[in-house]
Amino acid sequence: MVDLLIIYDVDGWAYHWQAQALARHAPDDFRVRLAAIDILPGTPHDHAATPDEANHWEHHFARRIQPAEYSAALDAVLGTKPPDLIFVMCHHQLPGVREDSPVNGASATVVRSVSCMWAQAGR
Repeated sequence: MVDLLIIYDVDGWAYHWQAQALARHAPDDFRVRLAAIDILPGTPHDHAATPDEANHWEHHFARRIQPAEYSAALDAVLGTKPPDLIFVMCHHQLPGVREDSPVNGASATVVRSVSCMWAQAGR
């Protein structure tokens, strides 16, 4: 039995629905757990191309888990036995999961998804 933990960002958003679909269609020999961990490393300005976009990030994402809280959030999700496989749905969460969790140095394999829109002109 493979113990799989799928980490997504926010309940009710796209990655949440994708995580539920993956769990529904997982092979019979997979035990799947889903966890919402809304991690945003850095500041909105680190993720924005323009001041307007930075304001959008600040307005919508200011309550995300900050770097100082990564370990506590991940400890709560991982529980006493780390999973065999961790699938990180949001690419910006990967550094926090890989560097600030007890999985670092453990036997769990961490995989991230790539789910991006087409590049916009000038970006």
